Order: sequence, then structure tokens, then C-alpha cells
Amino acid sequence: MENNEFNYEIYRKHTVIKLVFMIIGFFLPIIAEAILIPVYQNKLTELGFKVAGVIALVLFEAWVLTKIIIYIRIIISKEFAERKFISLYDERTLFIKQKTNSFTVKFLLYALLLGTVVSGTINQYVFITLVSVAGLLIATYLITYFYYNRKY
Repeated sequence: MENNEFNYEIYRKHTVIKLVFMIIGFFLPIIAEAILIPVYQNKLTELGFKVAGVIALVLFEAWVLTKIIIYIRIIISKEFAERKFISLYDERTLFIKQKTNSFTVKFLLYALLLGTVVSGTINQYVFITLVSVAGLLIATYLITYFYYNRKY
């Protein structure tokens, strides 16, 4: 929805589509985990990797579940949908999101470059991988910066 006018039917239809994808996104990692655990059981010998994988899966599933609950509430309640729609286009919320995203990307870039320098002394393959990711992040940042600088 490009404009900021609330139309419940359109908003509800978009939310149903998002809900379908979120439900798929909820079950897909669980199915992948169930398939991959027997395949890689002998290769993942360290308990730390297994625990970190389970923690990451639980956190991801919790995040997806909260989104599913919000989408169901939007579909059920027109009042909730209207409040959610207004909060999405609130100037204060948009400003906070922009500032947060900007800081997060810059912090991620600095942390990635620091990790690249540290990993360069430990392992060459990790170093090359992190340099590639950092280069991709910098290129993406610069492309979007120049695009929006010309557009606005």
C-alpha cells in the first residue's frame, strides 16, 4: 500500500498474504532442522554448536510467532488493524526506525571490519569470506546512499 490512507479490506488482504508466508517461514526451519540433524549428527560433535543452533532456532521461531499473532489480530479486528496501520506511518516511528537502521548498519560494518582484521591472523578462508561480506556491505551502502542522494 503506497498511500497512507487506511483501507481495511486491502490491508487485510495484504496481511493474509503475509500470514501465509510467515506460517511457511515458521514451519520450514523446523522441518529443515528435523531433516538435517540426522544427516549431520556425527559431524557436529561440539555441544556448543548444537546449543547455539537450538537457541538461534528458538529465537527465530519466537519472532515469527509474534508476527503471526499480530497478523491474526489484524485480520480479526478492524480497530487493531487501524491502530497498527497508523503506528506504521507515524512520523515519530519512521524517524526512530531510520535512525536505528542507520546506526545498526554502521555498527555492523565496523564490527565486521574489526572481525576481519582479527580473523586475518587466525584463518585465511575466514578472512577472505569476511572481506567479501564487508565489501558487499560497503558496496550496498554506497549504492543506496548515492541512489537516495540523487532521488531526494
